[in-house]
Amino acid sequence: MSNDGCDAMCVAECGGEVIVDDWNGWTYWKVPVMGAMTDTNIETACSDCGLDIPCAGPDNCSYNDEVCVQTNNEDSCGNPMQDMASLLCNDDAPSQCQDLWGIYQYMGHNWINDSGCGAEQNSWCSVGNNQVDRFTLCVTQ
Repeated sequence: MSNDGCDAMCVAECGGEVIVDDWNGWTYWKVPVMGAMTDTNIETACSDCGLDIPCAGPDNCSYNDEVCVQTNNEDSCGNPMQDMASLLCNDDAPSQCQDLWGIYQYMGHNWINDSGCGAEQNSWCSVGNNQVDRFTLCVTQ
């Protein structure tokens, strides 16, 4: 079926939408992810859309790897999407920023069994393995 992440021919559909345009030269996309919110599935979703994966934190963050691209927009390694929550909602907690609910951050295959870290209402860094068919952040320059 179409609109479930794949079209009727089982070819990946991007279905992404811009969530932040031109944040220090980067455009952030909210892209649907099929299945559990693991880094592997997040990576696939961005790749299928021809987009890059933003790193979770600044240089030398343990959640960055050779797959993600450094945007230099997040300045805390252990608090992914914190600066984006401030930008979008004037709030430092993604769990309080409705624009980020249901979005999971790529964590460099280095957090709780390959899980992404997600923002859900009143829950920050929700474990991606416990959620399915949500969204991720992807970027373009």
